Amino acid sequence: MPFEKKISFAKYLLLSCLPYLVGIGFEGSSRGVFAYTAIYICVVINQIMLIKGVNMMVDAAHSHERAIIVSLFICKAIILFLGISLGVHFIGNKVIIPVIFYIYQIFILVFSLKRI
Repeated sequence: MPFEKKISFAKYLLLSCLPYLVGIGFEGSSRGVFAYTAIYICVVINQIMLIKGVNMMVDAAHSHERAIIVSLFICKAIILFLGISLGVHFIGNKVIIPVIFYIYQIFILVFSLKRI
């Protein structure tokens, strides 16, 4: 069964956006709100690409070429780097908070797996 069907995306999005909303609540500037939003979007895209990439690697024996899988993981890393660099640009040394949220979000992704 593909990993996309094993994950409850409603639970994932609900639990993963909570720390970002708290961070936005404590952020006073509109630049900070933009940075938190951009980082959150980049992290969600990154983790969706991670799910797709792992699914393609597990299913690699069938039809997926290695170049597609490698390019997916390279794009995933670029998106994550883009999100973090936007955070550094807009909120400076407070970017560690969204990075901690990213680590939290990895656990939420695992927690969102449906038990089958």
